[in-house]
Amino acid sequence: MSRIPPLRPEAAQVIALIAALGRPPIEGVSPEELYGMVQPTLLANADPLRDGLARVEDLVLRDGQGGAMAARLYARQPAGGAPRPVVLFLHGGGFLTGNLDTHRGLASEIAWGLDITVLAIDYRLAPAHKFPAAVDDMRAALRWLAGSPAEIGHAVTGIIVAGDSAGGTLAAISGQFAGEIGVPLLLQWLMYASVEADAAGGSMEDFAEGYLLTRPMMRIFREAYYGTADRAAPMASPLFAPDFAALPPAMVFTCECDPLRDQARAYAAKLIANGVSVRYREGRGLIHGAFCQLTAVPSARTDLEGCFADVRSLLAEAMR
Repeated sequence: MSRIPPLRPEAAQVIALIAALGRPPIEGVSPEELYGMVQPTLLANADPLRDGLARVEDLVLRDGQGGAMAARLYARQPAGGAPRPVVLFLHGGGFLTGNLDTHRGLASEIAWGLDITVLAIDYRLAPAHKFPAAVDDMRAALRWLAGSPAEIGHAVTGIIVAGDSAGGTLAAISGQFAGEIGVPLLLQWLMYASVEADAAGGSMEDFAEGYLLTRPMMRIFREAYYGTADRAAPMASPLFAPDFAALPPAMVFTCECDPLRDQARAYAAKLIANGVSVRYREGRGLIHGAFCQLTAVPSARTDLEGCFADVRSLLAEAMR
């Protein structure tokens, strides 16, 4: 077995507090039951909105064919000004939980930390909406943003796709659509993402229990979202994308004590091997979901700020 690294004391305290809740065993519960267990906890412990933003606005994205999707815009600057890039933010939650409110803290921190407009979308969730519903919604949001809609408040010169956990999966998949959206896809920013739906061994085994994201939870998430779909397909497992050399630059962040850690390592290594510019960071002693735990794990803010510096560096390269 691999050496198990020590947790940061703050992360260990998060795990202890969750254990103290005395939840019943998750093994065998339905997706709906798991939603009822996880979603209230996510909402109750959501990091607060970052102070000082000029704009926090709820929007509705419409596709012109009767489709609509809730979204929220965050910006440090008022509407107007020069054309510039936008971040499309995709929340985590295993494609089963999470929404605009559970991830308001992280989305607003990105808007503040990068001084950039962020659009977070409320994509459809399983089990009512199975694969590839979330991918389709992400793709629709890319197209909507590329049209520089008036709601954004400035012309959109390029898009950074950022997401945590399941949202990071979608961020990785977004690169497969880079040639069709009409503006440059400048960067994929993955935060502790799954890029191989049926990964096994290594960190998946080392951290299968007792590190917040557990094996039973992952099994329910995957069954609820993927169902009988081919989980090795590139839009389910972006680690198997057909042309890595064509993918945009990447900021890859993972947590050392996370079952998904080895997937992030493999994804970053494959990008680098194909000549893609990559910045890779691993949060020592952190557990899954670290960037949505800034109140409980304040030291993770330093890791997030390191990502901001790397994102700026990658953007500078991409926009030369």
